[in-house]
Amino acid sequence: MSREHSWKIGLGLIAAFWLCIALADRNYPKPFIDDMSYIGAAINLATHNVYSNPYCEMLATVGAGPGQLFVDYMPAHNYFLAMWLRVFGISTAAFHFLFVLLAFLTTWLLYRLMPRVAASWLVAAILSGLVYGQLGSAGLRADAYGFCIFLLGCNAWQEKTLAGFFIKCLALALTVITFPNLGPLALLVTAATLLYRKFFLPLSSREFIQELLAAGLAYALCFGLFLLCIQGQLGHFLHATALNQKLSAEGVEARFQFFTPLGIAKWVVAQAAFLGVTLTLFVRGWARPSRRAQVFFLGLGFAGFLALSFSSANSASGAHVWAFACMMVLLYLILREQGGVRAWAAYFLLMPIFIFGHYHEAVQHVLADAPPPRAELDQLRAEVDSMHAPRLDLDVYAVRELYDYRLPDNAFSAETDSTTGWGGAINMATLPKDSVMVASVGHTFPTPDSPNAGQRGRPLRICGVRMAGLVRNPYDLEIMDNR
Repeated sequence: MSREHSWKIGLGLIAAFWLCIALADRNYPKPFIDDMSYIGAAINLATHNVYSNPYCEMLATVGAGPGQLFVDYMPAHNYFLAMWLRVFGISTAAFHFLFVLLAFLTTWLLYRLMPRVAASWLVAAILSGLVYGQLGSAGLRADAYGFCIFLLGCNAWQEKTLAGFFIKCLALALTVITFPNLGPLALLVTAATLLYRKFFLPLSSREFIQELLAAGLAYALCFGLFLLCIQGQLGHFLHATALNQKLSAEGVEARFQFFTPLGIAKWVVAQAAFLGVTLTLFVRGWARPSRRAQVFFLGLGFAGFLALSFSSANSASGAHVWAFACMMVLLYLILREQGGVRAWAAYFLLMPIFIFGHYHEAVQHVLADAPPPRAELDQLRAEVDSMHAPRLDLDVYAVRELYDYRLPDNAFSAETDSTTGWGGAINMATLPKDSVMVASVGHTFPTPDSPNAGQRGRPLRICGVRMAGLVRNPYDLEIMDNR
């Protein structure tokens, strides 16, 4: 089989895989606990042309300021998503096809970094599986946009034309205002690119000045776009960002369990494996003076790894998933510079770690029972509407299954209400007075005053082993009435 033929097979596999997901799995990606904090502002922008997140009540109570601005995520994501929803409508289908499209683009961008080798079709299949697990288990997060854009610019240091160099620097700059956890890495890659091209490429002083100006222009344009997105409220944005960082750090301490098998796989084994490969290559390269240029870039890549690890470790979000993905991209670029090792072999090395560390949510999504028939959901929706509750608390499953993201004015996110905080227990004990809650059995917990809450959820079992914290029927919804 020729390399060109193998390359075409790989591209065909990528396209076929995501076409199957688009047609067969309307709930990809699965609902995730912080979905409304990431899409609420975009929904409000699309419906009322007002940039605020009225559904996440907790944002106002913790000091996010008027309009609950900025604390939920970078505003560039909200404006892009709002435009998408205005064109395609607010619905589950609109979100579904957007994220399937992003998954396809992410897989393709990863694949295009690969050399055209005879086994490229196998690499394509592995990458599709990796991206399926990453995007499928993280919900409707903005990280997907940022990671996609980062992949466009992560190899800017190899670009041969000034126009291409500008476009890739623009992608890195867009990463900074789209995915904060990748911001430090994007800045370091930009610096590495400029220094590498200055000291290790045969560029004249005039050519380097042009590239320096191109990178500066790219970041200046993105900074201008950023100021437009935040409506010039830089002080409020910095305040909200500091608040968000504080909440995330508290979430790490309160909810992340580093010393469980899952936590060890995510944080210890995965990063140790990456670090071990990186240091090994660094030491080997340093012993070869003719390859000091590659070692230079490797050192800056290592600095990026440290910055990314620090920012991810201070976040209680799904950013750790993308941290792992970016480590793999960096490892690929490093290995490609070392010559004798096929770059994509790193994916085989780290694949088992990735599966164990990050696939548990995706496994639940695949093995979970299908959502109830539409008629049953419509009946439940009619029952909820007939209650005429002054306040309606909905978890992410109810938002999707019952209301198709077209939320009534009295709706609030159950995961981010003012009493439990971000991702707190959903039950009668914390339900505000004169309100009704609709939540998945996978999100509710039994309490003395709500004896039925959480009791209908059947545990998810794999080969007879019960998976702690995962239920087989997360789309089974229940009503809690506190009127």
